[in-house]
Amino acid sequence: MLDPYLPLVRYWTLELLAGMRGFAAAAGRLAPREWERVRAALGIAEDGDMREARSAAAREAAQLGAPGPGAPGLPLARNLEWLANAIGLDTAARRILLFAVLYETSAVLRPVLDALGGFGDQALCVLLARLLALDEDDARIALAPAGPLAASGMVRVASGPGLLPYGRKMRLRPGLADALLTPHAKQAELMRTLLCTSGDRARGPEAAVPARAGRAAPGAASSPAPAGPYRLGVLNTDVALSSLCDGLKRHARAHLALYGPSGTGKTAFSHWLAEELGRPLLVQDVRDLLHRGRASSGLRLADVFARAGEAGAVMLFDEADALLGARACHGPWAGVQRELLDRMDACEGIVLVASRYDGLLDLAALRRFDLKVRFGYLREEDAWTLFNDLAHSLGLSAETVTPHEVGGLGRLAPGDFAAVRRQSLLHPIRDARDLYRRLRAECAFKPPADGRRAVAYAGGPAQ
Repeated sequence: MLDPYLPLVRYWTLELLAGMRGFAAAAGRLAPREWERVRAALGIAEDGDMREARSAAAREAAQLGAPGPGAPGLPLARNLEWLANAIGLDTAARRILLFAVLYETSAVLRPVLDALGGFGDQALCVLLARLLALDEDDARIALAPAGPLAASGMVRVASGPGLLPYGRKMRLRPGLADALLTPHAKQAELMRTLLCTSGDRARGPEAAVPARAGRAAPGAASSPAPAGPYRLGVLNTDVALSSLCDGLKRHARAHLALYGPSGTGKTAFSHWLAEELGRPLLVQDVRDLLHRGRASSGLRLADVFARAGEAGAVMLFDEADALLGARACHGPWAGVQRELLDRMDACEGIVLVASRYDGLLDLAALRRFDLKVRFGYLREEDAWTLFNDLAHSLGLSAETVTPHEVGGLGRLAPGDFAAVRRQSLLHPIRDARDLYRRLRAECAFKPPADGRRAVAYAGGPAQ
């Protein structure tokens, strides 16, 4: 099953050997028989040239699609994409998970990496960032206790001041590597397999459920506080979302534009909606399409719509600012916009397009959607509800803060509460006043005026 990934394994292994300052030094760290096996698998002569071998390996890996998960037709690449869509893994988390799977199953990569010695938290992030072409901060976020890999239970990272060999520093959940390397016909089949390996069936086979940590003690930063229940009712929209969900249960064809300031709940609502409908959610970041060029973007869009149709998935085109802005139809990405809208028109499923653009919108493009839903900042009473939820989850009393103070912040969004909750993992929140000050700081980072104007939509007057 690993044969298609040998070029990638060879490339990573040679990069690690380069860090050992050459073949001779590497041979000194490995047992003679083990070194001979590694050298034969890499296809290098005993007196071979390190630079030439690394260059050849880099070319082979690039043809496979490194540093990403590889060609889309390979089972591991397809399974990683399905998993990423199901639980929201970003590029860094996907690449790290790919590396962890190949380390666990490769007889070449494992001994060389183990021979490097011990790793601390910082050294592990530096290593993965260099091998996988990642920013160190992105690697650190992906491996954090509240990050997607650890929170989902897929990867366990041992933290602490001591140095540990890679195999003890970062471990995959038992059975995960085999499940990801095994071909699966559909996304639901993969998710059923993963849920069987985790014993978690709380949300059915369509979604892998991140494990929730226990309630944190006041001021503790060792484990994340639980996020609390999803509160649909606090979202400030111009369409009743519960009624919208009921309508989608009766009519399975709909094309919706979700727009509004960042953090107001568009993406979280999309995940909730797919779960309520009992469908997988396929997420495509529009920024990735725009960076591909028009020809490649068209092929990618065709693939996304085809896979969504096969799986019966809800499609979310996220971060679509460049495609819904007023200048999109005249800009360099007009062709991508037309391609997306044309394919959406022909689609018999549910398509969601989300944009942070809350100002001038392309009215001609919006007319192509069945419904336009604006997400606004929280109402005062709803901001107070989320404040109490977060304070309770952190073990804090909210008595020293008033509803008027929280509501007076004006431009709070659900995403602000999520950001402050993540802060509590790194910098414990002392009391409710400290929680209030951090929310106020989040609001201070926003522009002084959102500059929006009303946009006509099917559902009532804009708020």
